[in-house]
Amino acid sequence: MEDLTSPRILRETLARYGLAPRKNLGQNFLIDGNLRDKIVQVASPGPDDLAVEVGPGPGGLTFGLLATGARVLAIETDRGLARILTDSAAAAEGRLAVIIQDFLALDLAGAVSAAGWSGRPAIGVANLPYYITTPAIFHLLDSGLPWRRLVLLMQREVAERITARPGTKDYGLLSVMVQYRAGTEMLNHFPPSVFWPPPKVQSALVRLAFPGPYTVPEPVDRLFKGMARAAFNQRRKTLHNACREFLAREGLEEAFLAACRESGVDPGARGEQLSVAQFVGLAEKMAP
Repeated sequence: MEDLTSPRILRETLARYGLAPRKNLGQNFLIDGNLRDKIVQVASPGPDDLAVEVGPGPGGLTFGLLATGARVLAIETDRGLARILTDSAAAAEGRLAVIIQDFLALDLAGAVSAAGWSGRPAIGVANLPYYITTPAIFHLLDSGLPWRRLVLLMQREVAERITARPGTKDYGLLSVMVQYRAGTEMLNHFPPSVFWPPPKVQSALVRLAFPGPYTVPEPVDRLFKGMARAAFNQRRKTLHNACREFLAREGLEEAFLAACRESGVDPGARGEQLSVAQFVGLAEKMAP
């Protein structure tokens, strides 16, 4: 397979298929072989793994993943770009399945099952279009697949929010909701020049690591999410005041104050000062 991270080969391939980058789909194709190799190295799929690639485009990263021996499920909404992948699928010897669909509307676990690859450890890889980054991340997290890790290229500003720590300006609801499900780490920053056409923003590579299955009891999950949303929807208020309406609805205001005392959490602090573990701890103590 030709190296589609080569700008010349990429342009020639797209021209041969009568294609061009589509701005309305946020298409910025990877044209840096070193970055492709870095992503494959961080993702580290093995022969027994399933790599789920979101938005593979013409396949610059796809064939780097296939070279590891992994199976690759490539999900592409652009039929023209998907044709480049399917025309090259024979070289993958049955280890590449291409799905042509809007990723956000896809039953991901169902697609993996239909490909015959259920039960394999899963690694998610994506060069995310900036306009769907947040919903795409939560669609991956909520898919029910047994993720080992997610390795995601995204807008640097979003990466900074996802990986932010308590008490910093970027720490907010997105930080808490993602870190609730996975360990987060921003690995590298990249200039627009690693893509064609170059976007108008800086990019970053983020790794999400999963210590084990997502097994939070439903009452704890519901209370955690309710408190976090209330706290960050009214960031200027203290934790107690921001959550007061939610707690009153649940009949848990006294339980909340007791949980704060037991946990050493100041109810007069703002939500942005609490770690994910502190939010979870309060929810666990309040849960029936």
